[in-house]
Amino acid sequence: MHRLSVIAVVLLIIGLLASTPAIAGWFWNSAWEVGGQEVHLCWSGPEDSGPDGYRASVELAYPKGVDVDLESQMTKKEQVHKVSSKELSVVGGNAQIRATFRVVPVEGTGSQGTVTAWVTQGSSCDATTIGPAVSGSVGEKLVVNAVVTGVVDN
Repeated sequence: MHRLSVIAVVLLIIGLLASTPAIAGWFWNSAWEVGGQEVHLCWSGPEDSGPDGYRASVELAYPKGVDVDLESQMTKKEQVHKVSSKELSVVGGNAQIRATFRVVPVEGTGSQGTVTAWVTQGSSCDATTIGPAVSGSVGEKLVVNAVVTGVVDN
């Protein structure tokens, strides 16, 4: 019976870690194709100023040799960049990626508060996260390390 309880707790924790973070009413994201897989770099900030009160710099680091293309971005308030990295690798079709976010208030509108950033693999920011969601203060650099599955490398 004790073993069954431990297994249930472990499965609950895994489910919580793999679930999509609670989206605070609004979010911005950019969609990428990473080695043939759709990936979204997502962030949301304080409710009081709404989405127009913030802008962000978002960078996607990926392993050398993997084709990566920006498919779309929801807003021009995001500056999105990609950079290949010798530090990241592909093993067995699983590619390590690193998404870095810095969200700042637009002068006169945004406020200080909490920003949440997460990465999903699938068709939207509602898909299952592939790395832990990270929260921090407006202006702080947030880094999400994730693994994209089913990647085709060159």
